[in-house]
Amino acid sequence: MANPQPNMTIKPVIVTRTGDIHNLLPEQWCSGRCDCLTCQYEWFGEWPLGIDALECPQCKSTDTDRNAI
Repeated sequence: MANPQPNMTIKPVIVTRTGDIHNLLPEQWCSGRCDCLTCQYEWFGEWPLGIDALECPQCKSTDTDRNAI
């Protein structure tokens, strides 16, 4: 991933499944680098433990990979 330019804003992407947000504690979340295997977009995301796939914010594909920190 390229280094951000000084005028760029980096925003985290939070992905949840409907209804799960009310039942999760902070320690049940993971975060880390995410990669889309379809369009090669890279981002930093947060997801609840046990979620199947993340949706790429660029192309909406669920063919993604993630590496928790």
